[in-house]
Amino acid sequence: MSLIQSDAVRVFDRWALGIHHGPAGSVLVTGMSGEVVHLDSALVEQRRWQAHAGAVNALRVVDGQIWTGGGDGLVKVWDWTLLAPVETFAGPKKPVTSLFFAPSRLIAQTYERAVYVWNRAEPGAQPRKFPKIASLAQNDAGWLGCPKTGSKAGEIGALAELDLETGQFGNAVSSDGFAAWSLQSIEGRGLLAFGLDLRACFVDPATGRREPVAWHSKSGPPGYLRLSDGGEVLFGDGQIDHRGQVQKAPIKGLYCAIQLPDARLAFSGADGQIWVFTVED
Repeated sequence: MSLIQSDAVRVFDRWALGIHHGPAGSVLVTGMSGEVVHLDSALVEQRRWQAHAGAVNALRVVDGQIWTGGGDGLVKVWDWTLLAPVETFAGPKKPVTSLFFAPSRLIAQTYERAVYVWNRAEPGAQPRKFPKIASLAQNDAGWLGCPKTGSKAGEIGALAELDLETGQFGNAVSSDGFAAWSLQSIEGRGLLAFGLDLRACFVDPATGRREPVAWHSKSGPPGYLRLSDGGEVLFGDGQIDHRGQVQKAPIKGLYCAIQLPDARLAFSGADGQIWVFTVED
């Protein structure tokens, strides 16, 4: 089966950073401009709002609530009807790049390679800060990450278990000291890592075994989408790997993807558009 590009929907002038499933069957697109755009399931714009004074780098929908992390260092929780923030978590001085959740806690990683932890019941309180965490992932067993070991970009330590109560790293995952710029937890696949060797691979956290993503280039971490039937799509650097078949993407910068209700795939792109694909046997 191959993917056939069937549509392109303009959302921003450029830099559609993310595309996500929102409440009530909606689609949410995040931008470098700080806006979030609400589309319906047919990708027709319904409304948009200014969420942050800086790029919306992270968006999560948890228990029907929209959480965003922005370039202004804030994390906000939004009222879906009014599109107004009902809670704001402050503390970081650098852009928030990713959001995680644990019982009663909100966890944010920032551009400065630090992790901030709030009690979700106390949005006005100052968070605990754990510096020098280069990459972070959460799985069923707990937390994993790589420490920042120096001031230079590539000074990153081995992938290891992480105690988020203390910010201390524990046992290394691999005996060879494998380290990664970025980590993404994938159910049933372990971690999708972008290593210091600028290659992508799947990592089994229990054994340390690594499975390379053979087609991937060295420009940055690939994106990942799990399909409703269990199939996989990986994408990055101008290529899309759909169920093991690699094909050229319409543009080099595809950042994020979702599967639409009619089984079409929608990718957010660096050109500000949503690129839509259908599957052809």
